[in-house]
Parts: sequence; C-alpha cells; structure tokens
Amino acid sequence: MSKKILSAVCALVLVLGSAAALPVGFAKTNLAITASAETYGDFEYTVLDDGTVEITAYKGGSIYYEDGVLYGTDITIPAAIDGKKVTSIGENAFELANAITSITIPDGVTSIVERAFTGCGDLKSITIPDSVTSIGDYAFSHCTSLTSVTIPNGITSIGVGTFQGCESLPGITIPETVTSIGANAFSNTGLTSVSIPKNVTYIGSSAFESCTSLESITVDSANPEYSSYDGALYSKDKTRLIRCPAGKKGSFTIPNGVTSIQGAFSFCAGLTSITISDSVTSIGSWAFRYCTSLTSVTIPNSVTSIGCDAFYN
Repeated sequence: MSKKILSAVCALVLVLGSAAALPVGFAKTNLAITASAETYGDFEYTVLDDGTVEITAYKGGSIYYEDGVLYGTDITIPAAIDGKKVTSIGENAFELANAITSITIPDGVTSIVERAFTGCGDLKSITIPDSVTSIGDYAFSHCTSLTSVTIPNGITSIGVGTFQGCESLPGITIPETVTSIGANAFSNTGLTSVSIPKNVTYIGSSAFESCTSLESITVDSANPEYSSYDGALYSKDKTRLIRCPAGKKGSFTIPNGVTSIQGAFSFCAGLTSITISDSVTSIGSWAFRYCTSLTSVTIPNSVTSIGCDAFYN
C-alpha cells in the first residue's frame, strides 16, 4: 500500500472515530456536526413523544434602569409552535433569566417541571392557567422580586422548595385541590398569613420556616390531619406543635395537651418568652434555634428529652 493511500485511510479513520465519540444531543450528517435543539424565536424546545412541545430554554430578554425604575422583558410563552401544542415548561428552562419581569403561561400547558423558573431575580408576576396540574420542586425558588402568583385549581401538590426564598411574596392562596405541601415549600418568603385548606394531609418539614413576616397560620376546621390555635399550626389532636409563625412577637404559651415540639420555634426572632405546659415530654432538635430575642424559658419537670441544638444561637 502506497504512503498516500495509507495516509488517506488514517485520516478517514480519525474523522470517523471523532464523529463516533460526539456528545449526546448531537447528530452525524455526512460527517458534519449539527445540534439537535430546535428554536422558535427566543425559545428552545423539544417535541415530546405525544407530539406536543416542551419549552427547554429561553435565550432572549434585556434589562435596564431609567430614573431608578427597572425595565425588563414581559414575555408570553407561545401556545403552539409549528402547529404543535405547548404543554410543558422544562427543567431549568428559565433558570437565572434575570431580564424577565413578567411571564404569561398559555392555556394548554399542563406541567411546570422542577426548577423551571428558579433564580429569576427580577420576575415580579407570573400568570399560570388552570390547565396546569403539576408544578415541580423548586419551580419558583429564589424569585426574590415575585409579588404575584396564583396557584391554579387542579394542582394537588406543592413540591419541595417550590417558593423557597421568594422574599417579596406577601400572600398566596392554596386551592382546595391541594393535598400535599412539600418541605421548605414556602420557607423564607414574605408571607404574612397562610390558610391551610381541608384537603391538605401532608405538610413537609420547614414548610413555613424563616418566614419572618408570617404572623398567623389557620387551618380549615374540616381538615383531618391539622388544626390551628392562636395562629400556630398543630396536629389535629393538638398533641404536637408543628409551627409557631416566625413573625409572632412577645410571649407565647404552649397549651395543655401538647406532648412534643419539633423545630416549631426556629427563627422566631420576635418572641421574648415562652411558657411550656406540663404535658410536654419532648423538645426536639432545633426547637428554639435563632430565637434571638428570647430571654425566658421555663422547662417543666415533665420534659424527659431535649434534642441537639434545641436552643442554638
């Protein structure tokens, strides 16, 4: 075999070998590299198995200030692309898209996947249609400017950390269809009050922790798992104190019947004194952490166990 032929064969092997090792998401077409992502204006998308569209990324938007006023981009997600219905907002699709100030999601979208809008720091309002039946974990977490959002009827679960860190969000209505509220779902938000509807049978740990403006949690009297008293959240039989709102100030009395406290007062920085009833036998870990104004606590003889860091800081 001549040197010229041998060189040509080696070159071809190198080209083919390189093409075979292309990253996932790229295709080989006559040895040319082409990306598989499809675009429509400022949106990237994929076509799902059922023939509908999922928005996977947003590449547009700009932001500027004029006379101290923030001007960003108000976007409307398309209802259809090339005749195909948009049904899903994908994972991380709008993550850290700080130029966006408002978003309108069209009717027909049924799913907002986890972290879809996380970290959109300038997002002030979002319109979610009633067609949406699923909102993933951390979907709106750390949208620090968010002041307006409506959870549509039909949603049955508010996921882990869904609104965590939405510190400008003053209020929210939890629809009657919701049965589950995940851990940290509303932690470190600007909520001032919360009403738990009758169908909620699960509330995850720290769901309302570090809500320093939250003064009251109320529960529908027909709820089978939870109850409220003096603005605090309890188990239905009031034997377990679940959460004292972090925005409460002054003194608080744990009523008779409560037997255990689990992190219920963490970050209640405005409380100055707490009276624990003789029915309490257990104080769990982190029960009173970061109660920085607390000057007086009397622990009754009935208490037989105190968890680690119960009075941390």
